[in-house]
Amino acid sequence: MDWCGCDTICRLDGCPNALGSIFCARNNCLNGSDCGNRLRAVSGLHLARGNIGYSVFTAEDIESGSIVAEYAGVLTTHDYRKDKKRTSNYTIGLAARSSRKENLWIEANIKGNITRFMNHSCHC
Repeated sequence: MDWCGCDTICRLDGCPNALGSIFCARNNCLNGSDCGNRLRAVSGLHLARGNIGYSVFTAEDIESGSIVAEYAGVLTTHDYRKDKKRTSNYTIGLAARSSRKENLWIEANIKGNITRFMNHSCHC
């Protein structure tokens, strides 16, 4: 694997790994734990019921642009936005495409992790 080659701390908008949708790790980045494109555990994440259902809360501030966790689920080409019979509130579209040039989605309704309960709402 090639090194990202960043001279300073990797940023999501300039690191070759990030621009190629690859997370930095020990085998492809020399910036260590300060790298801005590296997965890291955020301490204090917990799931709780808020005003609008379940949400993820944290005991510490999270810096804007930080990677909190990887969104997990089933990789699919099914477009739930166009399907009125089968719906899912836990689907995220990816910028990448399949080898058949189809849109790719991560569907976390049945299989997923704590990230499916994350939101950007200030009303929880």
